[in-house]
Amino acid sequence: MSNDATKQIQKRLQERYRLPNWALFFEVTEKLGVNSTRRADAIAVSLTESPCRILGFEIKVNRSDWLKELKNPDKSSKFINLCNEFYIVADRDVVG
Repeated sequence: MSNDATKQIQKRLQERYRLPNWALFFEVTEKLGVNSTRRADAIAVSLTESPCRILGFEIKVNRSDWLKELKNPDKSSKFINLCNEFYIVADRDVVG
């Protein structure tokens, strides 16, 4: 995964989902502790809506990573089930 491309996407997410309306977290594990194997690339939690909205984000910066995700759709299912909305964040050439 391209570190620069990932950082650029993270920066855009930080600009969009910022305090005081949102709390944004990166590399969120599915559960607490050392045995957690799944991670969401980013989770945004609304701080001003009731009930709060939870948005999940899977960042994809290269085509091979996207194709691997398509072969194993259960990889994100834990987070999809916890979020109100779940998004793939990628350039068009990655997912197109």
